[in-house]
Amino acid sequence: MRPIPTSVDYQSNKAERVDLSELGNGKILIYNGAKFLHKIDNTASLNLWMDDMPMGQFNAGEFAIVDLNNIAYLDGSSYEFTLHHLDVMKFKSRHTLGLDSTTKIIMIKPTIVSNKIEVKNQFPDDFYKFRYIN
Repeated sequence: MRPIPTSVDYQSNKAERVDLSELGNGKILIYNGAKFLHKIDNTASLNLWMDDMPMGQFNAGEFAIVDLNNIAYLDGSSYEFTLHHLDVMKFKSRHTLGLDSTTKIIMIKPTIVSNKIEVKNQFPDDFYKFRYIN
């Protein structure tokens, strides 16, 4: 699947080390939590939109930090996320999440028949293997 261009400058928030205490209040880490089955058949890439704004493509094991204060109002409102991944066919799904100042980490991942997005607010156990998005 071809990557979509992003409207967000992820590199401005890049850090050598990510500390959970530095996230929140609009600074959110987004990661692709695709596991082994999607990695071996090269179907783990996800294109992401937030309220119709392109956020780019996240490959398996990639993460980015975004400061949503620059692009959204974090007042507990619901935001619509759209995820696409390509498997035997194109899987497109829409998800609504409420984001506020306590939101720190969001996990996105492809599933066998759709996509999943979830507020985690904690790092995955294997986070040391993840790399920052290019």
